Amino acid sequence: MGRRYPGITHDAILYAVLGLRRLDPGSLGKDLFFAHGSQDAYTVFPFLYAPLIDALGAGSAAMAVTVAGQIAFSAAAVALVFQIVAGPARWWSLALLAASSGYYGGVGVFRLAEPFATARTLAEPLVLAALACTLASRHRAAFVALAAAVALHPLVAAPGIAVVFLWHALARPRMLWSIPILLGMALAVTALVPGLSLRFDPPWLAVVLDRTPHLLISQWLLPDWSRFLWGLCVAWLAARYVEAPVRRLVFAVAATGLAGVAASWIAVDLLGSAAVAGLQLWRAHWPMQFLAIVLVPVAAAGLCRSGNASRAAAACIAASCCFGRAGLPAAASLAVLAIILDASRHRWPAWMSEAALRLILLALLGTAMAGLLSEILSRLPPVYGAARSPAWTAYVHAAASVGGLLPLAALLWLMAYSRFAFVGAGVAAAAFAVSIAAWDARTPWPRFIERASAGANPFRNVLPPGAQVFWPGSYGKTWLALGRPTWFSVDQGAGIVFNRETALRYADRKRASTDLQTAIDNCAMAEQPDCRIDARPARELCNRQDGPDYLVLNARIDGRNGIEWPLPPDIGSGRSLFLYACGDIGHREKGSR
Repeated sequence: MGRRYPGITHDAILYAVLGLRRLDPGSLGKDLFFAHGSQDAYTVFPFLYAPLIDALGAGSAAMAVTVAGQIAFSAAAVALVFQIVAGPARWWSLALLAASSGYYGGVGVFRLAEPFATARTLAEPLVLAALACTLASRHRAAFVALAAAVALHPLVAAPGIAVVFLWHALARPRMLWSIPILLGMALAVTALVPGLSLRFDPPWLAVVLDRTPHLLISQWLLPDWSRFLWGLCVAWLAARYVEAPVRRLVFAVAATGLAGVAASWIAVDLLGSAAVAGLQLWRAHWPMQFLAIVLVPVAAAGLCRSGNASRAAAACIAASCCFGRAGLPAAASLAVLAIILDASRHRWPAWMSEAALRLILLALLGTAMAGLLSEILSRLPPVYGAARSPAWTAYVHAAASVGGLLPLAALLWLMAYSRFAFVGAGVAAAAFAVSIAAWDARTPWPRFIERASAGANPFRNVLPPGAQVFWPGSYGKTWLALGRPTWFSVDQGAGIVFNRETALRYADRKRASTDLQTAIDNCAMAEQPDCRIDARPARELCNRQDGPDYLVLNARIDGRNGIEWPLPPDIGSGRSLFLYACGDIGHREKGSR
């Protein structure tokens, strides 16, 4: 329930177009996103995804990959948790993993077990499986899993490789001497290969900061640092309550995460390395975030076996899990307080009385309830002033967060150990049924685009192959629905960190289309079928030497005839899209590009 399916959104758009390009390289290969190289040179995912898209269609293929990835992640997570956590606490570890959002990195861009189709969706379970195999001393299986993860997504697999190496090295300290050697070799390769020593200049950096600020550590916000600090605190507290092999794993993931963030800050933020920015070394902390979530019950159970101060620390750690993104600073503060309380026990063993413990527990209970309620309220759909009543799935969305799922897990746990066990089983079955019914969380636009990509539509039939189409917005509209290169869209900005020319052309096209984009936005806000777009901004865009061949707009252009495509009622009653050929609007001659 906490990973509802949004359709082809976010990075799933990019991986879909990578697959589509394998099927139609002649047309989509002309897109700005591919003009100076693309990410498919480093992954086999598009080669596997393209036949699936060809057989099932883009929408069904994306859903199939997502389902497979979610099942694989769940299985790998269970295998790893059963290696790390013993006894009933492992069930709480899995419950927390299901209830937590799992976001990591800057600006909440990435999350564990993403509910859409990317190479990460399949690579993450392989890394988790490799860690489980490592703890089980099945090292050949771990090597195979890591190799498969590298083939799918090297950036996701790299932290897993580093963690497995450090896990072995901590047991064999001589291996640690290879780290400086490897770092020296990496620096030498960087200095000798021209492309790897490339640095951001001010124009390029400005575009990157505008489109992808999360790539720079200095741009991370307080919630991002709070999440990172929370993970480190939980790992520190839980490390002494696990067996030696698991303790080595905890230290390995923490060291890998810290090293990745520090290296990214030095190389990118201080030295301006474009190559390292593309590697996104800070993503090395994703295994740490996974391990921190599943180790919370271990830390809490271990602390509860000590004095009153440690019991208060356990309550702090438990309460810290009750906050969403907006409350992450509070969660990190509670985790730090837990470390302070636990440390105080060693210096002053009996300083906290039973009465003080009860007051602290009562305060933490109120804090946890406030965090849970705040998370639900922040996700509730607006009612007052809404054009239509919210669907029931909108309320499921509000409950499908830590605010609703964590209390549900607690209720089921209490019922399981009482005479109401059968009632608990019924509640669990009902929750599972609701999660299945509400799992498909696609909004009208992604549904429309996926349906349009499945076959012929009024625009695709008249567009010549390779025609550049300006259809602004996300969801990969031009790529998926029309099968043509897009002249400009926000989705193209995913490639600006890898090539300076791509970044500058992206920024130039964004500026050039600002006036027309403003007119489109005005008509979208007006929601009136008779809205009109002035011909001037459309003509200026079409008259550019490198301008688009066609425009797709949400309103008619004054004095121009276009092809109309009525939109379904769930997007807007009486609204349509309009296709205009730039040859009929501007003065640039066809073929003058």
